[in-house]
Amino acid sequence: MVHIITVFGGWMLKNVCHFKVDQTKGSKLLILVDDMSYAGLLQMVEEEYQLDMQVHDIQLSYQLPQIMMENMSNKTPPVFLTSDRQVRNFIEICKSNSLQLCVSMKNKGEENREVPIVDKLFATSSSKIDHADLGVDDDRDDGGDNNNILSSNMMNIKVGDYFKSKEELQQRLWMLSVKYKFGWKVPTSNTTTLFVVCKTDGCSWRLRATRKGETSEYFWIKKYIDVHTCSAEDRSFSQGTITPKIVGQLILDFFGGISKGLKPRDLEKPLLKNYGLTLSYHQLWDALQEARELLRGSPESGYEELPKYIYKIKKANPGTIGDLELDDNQRFKYLFFRLVSV
Repeated sequence: MVHIITVFGGWMLKNVCHFKVDQTKGSKLLILVDDMSYAGLLQMVEEEYQLDMQVHDIQLSYQLPQIMMENMSNKTPPVFLTSDRQVRNFIEICKSNSLQLCVSMKNKGEENREVPIVDKLFATSSSKIDHADLGVDDDRDDGGDNNNILSSNMMNIKVGDYFKSKEELQQRLWMLSVKYKFGWKVPTSNTTTLFVVCKTDGCSWRLRATRKGETSEYFWIKKYIDVHTCSAEDRSFSQGTITPKIVGQLILDFFGGISKGLKPRDLEKPLLKNYGLTLSYHQLWDALQEARELLRGSPESGYEELPKYIYKIKKANPGTIGDLELDDNQRFKYLFFRLVSV
């Protein structure tokens, strides 16, 4: 059980990420039990701030404590609570750190035409690309705010950057490999360390990342030399090592979204022109499916949204019964649902 203070407002970007508090709303004191659910927390916030989830979309977030931010960029975005797992993580951190829960909201039906704050933090020159080259709609109505998409928009890396896992860091390295046409090899790779060097012997390019703490899966870049002393002719790059997921991330990184009518053949010329990739129709089709999944989320991530959807339906239809059962590994087991129409 933890006691937390909530504040109401919105995130602002002024060199660093800052939460601007609406002083007229005041702060609230909440008591969270260890098994607090995301839906339960939403309900508490809704009641305390007299909001209506049928009218408002509520966002819950927090900034990581200073001790965790020491090796991070000062532009590290806030953490948004979107599932039971994220709520449990927040509660565990609150047991040893003093954190505020930040509450934001917007009216349902409002179109958010502004660039999301996380995209502003990590915007690159790729955002200036003409989206017509790939048939991409600027309103990006074919996806959501998937975390993988946001991370794919920061292809370049630096010391202090962190990744959710070693696999995610390796994925980013493959994207760099395609962009700058070089190969890399792995002298050291274990549960705590990843050390990679340019595949060309004698080149200065190298990266070392380590896991942050014994219980964390996050990998932090401790050392990174991004200059190649080998010649471009000597660099070893093989297109055969590129997976559909990597190509899918390249598509999203470069163009930012996908139109509903986009076909595999529409990708052929842009990928050849911008990345030098020559892919078959089957490879293009696989990459397009990966890009769509990154935008929309996987079926697994959809299950994490179930508690929120159940809560909203029950709120809109009093008397509705929704019972979500998880197994011993906290994975979906079954859902009993009886809708009572008002």
